[in-house]
Order: sequence, then C-alpha cells, then structure tokens
Amino acid sequence: MEKLNSIKSMTEPASPCVSICALDEEDICIGCYRSADEISNWVSFDPQRKLEVLENCLVREKKVNPFL
Repeated sequence: MEKLNSIKSMTEPASPCVSICALDEEDICIGCYRSADEISNWVSFDPQRKLEVLENCLVREKKVNPFL
C-alpha cells in the first residue's frame, strides 16, 4: 500500500515500464504488469486514468507474487 500511496501523491504518474517488454499469454507485460492496450495508450491517458492503470498493475503483480 505504501507504493500506491507514493504513486497517488504525484501530479503526473510516471510510466511503470522497467524495460522488460514481453507480453504473457493474456497480453500482460511481465515487467510492468500493464496490458498491451494500457502500454500503447499510456501517453494519451489523463493522470486519473494512469492511477487506475497503476492500481490494476499492483493487483496483477500480487497475483504473480502474493508476498507483496
């Protein structure tokens, strides 16, 4: 939750890209946990939508690593 709170304090959320660009069988990046659609549209999203995407990324990441 600390990670999410620090993200929410930003005015313009930064891209979560970690330069590990590979999509799994569900079209989710194994590096940043964004969908292919979220990656390609990131620059056009407003700050609120970016926060929503980042929250979804955290949920997806927790599915892979439940110890987060």
